[in-house]
Amino acid sequence: MDAETATVLRGRAKAALTRIINFIDKNDQTFDKNDIRNKLEKLELTYTEFDKADAALPIESSEMEEFETKYYETKAKLQNILENLSVRTYVYNDNSDVFENVTNMKSSNFKLPKINIERFSGDYKNWPSFKDLYVSLVHDNMCLSNIQKFQYLRGLLLSEPANIIKHIPITETAYNEAWEKLLARYDKKKQIIFSLIKTFMEQPSFNDTNSHNLRNIADTSDEVIRGLKSIDTKSRV
Repeated sequence: MDAETATVLRGRAKAALTRIINFIDKNDQTFDKNDIRNKLEKLELTYTEFDKADAALPIESSEMEEFETKYYETKAKLQNILENLSVRTYVYNDNSDVFENVTNMKSSNFKLPKINIERFSGDYKNWPSFKDLYVSLVHDNMCLSNIQKFQYLRGLLLSEPANIIKHIPITETAYNEAWEKLLARYDKKKQIIFSLIKTFMEQPSFNDTNSHNLRNIADTSDEVIRGLKSIDTKSRV
């Protein structure tokens, strides 16, 4: 490839990159997943073409460093847009303790299955059941991104546990930090056992031993026994 041809091809690649950047920065832009994927493919092709043309020119006239800076910035923006298009929002139904996640893409009305998890208020005795359900339905769900998991997590927490992670930004990398903070606070075997025993010992006494009162005692006792049995031996002490 002669220098003149290489210069022309390099210029075309630079112009192609500029068009992609302008596409991203356009005001009132409504993005579409397919458009973004196409732009990412075009960006990769543009980089290859620029690299080939720039390599054919004298090293002292290389513009690769400047081009690469713009290339990586643009690629990061496109990937972020694509990720955001996949993020789902979650709507809490106060009547049923159910979270329903729906896509935030205006072009789709598709709704994912509802996730039934009772919101966690910080009571240690409820942590094992909350953790088991959350890990099974959300944390270990490979179909969800960390951002989506983080949105679920925030929506499922009340009062104290919500305050623990409220200052952590909802990002892919910060999700694990938030989950670890909750584990450090609540995944403690001694506190869980103490809370369960306290629940059992603080049952009200009844002068009237009718069927309703006896049922309440039985239900509470059963809850405590099941809670003690379900405690993971690997829980933090």
